Amino acid sequence: MIQSRIIALSLVACFALSGCNDKIEEANKTSQKPATEAQAPLQQLQLNQPANQPEQGHEGHQHEKAQASGGLTIADLYAKKSELSGKVISIHGNVVKVSEAIMGKNWIHIQDGSGTKETSDIVFTSDTQSAKVGDHITAKGKVAIDKDFGYGYFYSVIVEEATFSN
Repeated sequence: MIQSRIIALSLVACFALSGCNDKIEEANKTSQKPATEAQAPLQQLQLNQPANQPEQGHEGHQHEKAQASGGLTIADLYAKKSELSGKVISIHGNVVKVSEAIMGKNWIHIQDGSGTKETSDIVFTSDTQSAKVGDHITAKGKVAIDKDFGYGYFYSVIVEEATFSN
């Protein structure tokens, strides 16, 4: 996605320098298409979740298990994000997306069956460890709130400096 933005900015600069400002709109439309297409696999993944994994926004077995053991759920994390900011937390869940080596970090998306559509997924970042989609893991890291990485990547809550175990 970053590459498509760089290409789009390069095209805008070329058009502006060559006096073809009317082509900028066309370049912007072209640069947005790959971003939309890149989101399609994630949407497909969410629609085709395995039968043993609860759907987004619905409480399931994993949510009940986390609560029964006194663990923190993703819904709890979003609800208590201000008081948890800067603290190390641990969450059990299923890995639903992995993006490796982006800005020098691995970005691991986890769901545990708690929360609503907007709060059912939490991102953990790690400089050293990663995981695979489908793994059921315990992720531990430091809570950060209201992080803006630019290019539309804003996280009201994210967990950084993460470690993962089975």
